[in-house]
Amino acid sequence: MVKGVMLIKLLRNRKGSTSVIFVCSAVIIILLSAVVSDVGYIAIERYKLDRVLDRIAQLGATALIADKNECIKVINENAVKSISNITKLDINVSNNNREISISIEKKLDYIFLKYIGFNDKKINSRVTAKVSNVTSFKGIRPFAIQKSEIEYGKEYYLSTVEDKSLQNSNYENYLRLIPVDIGKGNFATGILYGLNNAVDTGDHIYGLYQSDFKSGNKSIDKLIEKCKREPPCTYNNYENGCPRIIVIPVVDIEGVSSENSMIVLGFTAFFIEEGSLSKEKDIGIGIKGRFIKYTVNSITSDGIPDFGLLGVRLKHW
Repeated sequence: MVKGVMLIKLLRNRKGSTSVIFVCSAVIIILLSAVVSDVGYIAIERYKLDRVLDRIAQLGATALIADKNECIKVINENAVKSISNITKLDINVSNNNREISISIEKKLDYIFLKYIGFNDKKINSRVTAKVSNVTSFKGIRPFAIQKSEIEYGKEYYLSTVEDKSLQNSNYENYLRLIPVDIGKGNFATGILYGLNNAVDTGDHIYGLYQSDFKSGNKSIDKLIEKCKREPPCTYNNYENGCPRIIVIPVVDIEGVSSENSMIVLGFTAFFIEEGSLSKEKDIGIGIKGRFIKYTVNSITSDGIPDFGLLGVRLKHW
């Protein structure tokens, strides 16, 4: 009888211990789940913050080309617009206006840990954007200009026709626009959409004496028509990627042994203001516009001449 009572008590004690263990295990599992969930949430939010800061740095670097104060203004405005709960924002611009360092900190509320006393966490992101000269570009138009001193923002007349009289006309700044051989591709389509293959500095490209210039002039007019912004883009107020902005290689023809061969020294950007200016549209192309400082996503280097086409390199630290 005594043994039976003792056995019942032992079973009751074991049931009580099991219940305690179960409750403790459940609490631990819930706590671990909360920690894992919030840690994952923080990691995702930190990644999002990095990507948003990259975009802001790109916009700031583009603005830096024109003005340092405008760059700082663009960064501040876009940070406030795109990122909530900012607790700290530091912006530093180098003396040569070629590098921006941005450091940002924001408050992030926990999802589950706030119920056990942990309210929020501060996360941060830091990036440096460096503006350098482009060494490779995919999408050049089938033209080139010979190396010369370029004045940005000044009106130029570019023509494929070598006409000395143009230099003494109303077009004060005249440059020869050299048609480029694009192989099997269509010249007019190349003007409209750019070349499919990337061109690098140091590459040899070849001049073209004859082509379908009439269709080429039509393609220039289409580029202007494709700009649908209201009011229309201008050389100093444009949307990034405006079809009126074309990228042209800058070349050197001196010391090149092959006929019609040219060495690519770099790249420049030209904003087309007016097309179809050549009097004889069947034998030449004439466009009026201005060279601009312009940023693109491409390979860059500090070791080549600056012809106005710039790329932005981002580095997190």
